[in-house]
Amino acid sequence: MKKTLLLILICVLLLSFNSCGKSDNENTGKDNLTESTDSATKKNDTTTDSSLAADSSVSSDLLTTSSSEKNVEVFTKRLINAADGTKIDSLTVTKSSTSDNYNIYAIISWNRKHTPSDSQQIIKDYSDSFASSVDSKLGNVENLSIVWLVSKLNGTASITYEKTDGMLSLKEETYDKKFGIGSEETTGSALQASTDAAVNTTVPESVVSN
Repeated sequence: MKKTLLLILICVLLLSFNSCGKSDNENTGKDNLTESTDSATKKNDTTTDSSLAADSSVSSDLLTTSSSEKNVEVFTKRLINAADGTKIDSLTVTKSSTSDNYNIYAIISWNRKHTPSDSQQIIKDYSDSFASSVDSKLGNVENLSIVWLVSKLNGTASITYEKTDGMLSLKEETYDKKFGIGSEETTGSALQASTDAAVNTTVPESVVSN
């Protein structure tokens, strides 16, 4: 009888031990699963934060570039429109491929009636004044190219300025035969716009920001 009771007791103990071991294994498995899930969540959060930061940086750079380019365009438009008899047919602002500066290409119609020689001098004075103002107020323009369409003469002129030694300098100017002379070219002369230039350009300071 004692042996039978002892055997039963041993069986009960063994069953109890097996039950405890199974419970511990289940708890351990659940803990490991929880830790793995938390780790994966943190990793995903970190990756997402990095991606958002990168996207934000790119967006910021694009916004800065777009804002600067727009600023150059707005300033140049107001500058040209302030001149007597001018109308902008086309204005293009592009980022330089070799620096952080900008290139401006403008096509301007001018409808005032003057002699061919006077017309040539006036649009040259206008161009010099534009280049001087762009250079002093903005300072981030590398090339300024202006095509003039003079309706009263049915003539065309082209004047180009390029940044040389830190300032916009006259690179080339050409006038067709409607101005009463043969085609001319001038290169390498520095821009010297006088204070009494033909254009009286007053542009709000709020428009100017490098």
